[in-house]
Amino acid sequence: MEKKDKKSVSYYQKKMNKLLEKSYYKLTLQEKTNIISYRYNEGQKITYEEFVILLFVGEEIDFIYKDTQYYIIHSSVNVTSMFITKLNGEQNVPEKREDFSNIFDLLNNFRIDGKKISEIWDEVNQ
Repeated sequence: MEKKDKKSVSYYQKKMNKLLEKSYYKLTLQEKTNIISYRYNEGQKITYEEFVILLFVGEEIDFIYKDTQYYIIHSSVNVTSMFITKLNGEQNVPEKREDFSNIFDLLNNFRIDGKKISEIWDEVNQ
């Protein structure tokens, strides 16, 4: 089983490397989304615009801002939820959950220290 996992990881990395060699303008939307997702899952910093794209295609995303973890999930067709967890040493303490009708409702109305996610994104850790 371990060999298969290593092989599939290697295959995926090779596939991503091939995509990264292509001209950006020749990539399909799906290929661009795959690259963004790959970079995010590898722990690389993504732009706010890339963050929105991943939300739009249904990915669940988390990020850390000022010792607090924010986790966005698509609970159902009409509910996008933001889970907020305070990081306290090695213990994560759930603080609250806020539900929104969709990702645009969340992006426009959810506030962290009185600011939209777009306004604090440069300070976010992924």
